[in-house]
Amino acid sequence: MLEPHAKEAAGLSQVQVGMVFLTVGAAYMFQAPLIGQVRNKTKNCNFCKLNNVHVDLSWALQLCDKLRHPSTMTVISVLGNLIMCAAMVLIGPASFLQGMEPSRDLIYIAALFTGSAYAVNIVSTFARSHAAAKLLGYNRDINTYVMLTGSKIIRIYHPL
Repeated sequence: MLEPHAKEAAGLSQVQVGMVFLTVGAAYMFQAPLIGQVRNKTKNCNFCKLNNVHVDLSWALQLCDKLRHPSTMTVISVLGNLIMCAAMVLIGPASFLQGMEPSRDLIYIAALFTGSAYAVNIVSTFARSHAAAKLLGYNRDINTYVMLTGSKIIRIYHPL
């Protein structure tokens, strides 16, 4: 879907379209380890109760009460989804962005956002999956990691 749009609307060549896809992969490759480091440094952090101080926004408190104080990885996952939304709005660009026309630079920026969003979502999902497996009583060993990784890969490539 992106290749015809990039060629027709933005006038990209075949090589430039390939570079767009490479940009997505490169952004993911560089940012996934950084997100993993954030996860390691904040794994015991709680979004709604940092240093026993509650967030004073009423909607955030209601959300925290409903979700029982979401973990940092849940909040990071939501952030990743918002980044992905921004990327999809820019790729078009969306019709409500008046005066913006499809261009090479805009598509490259959207590709960077897409790779970043993939990194945030995939790392946070694996972190939450590992935490859930631990809560269910699975051992923290290679067998559990293989099971979780395999189930995620199968779900990505075979959505049914």
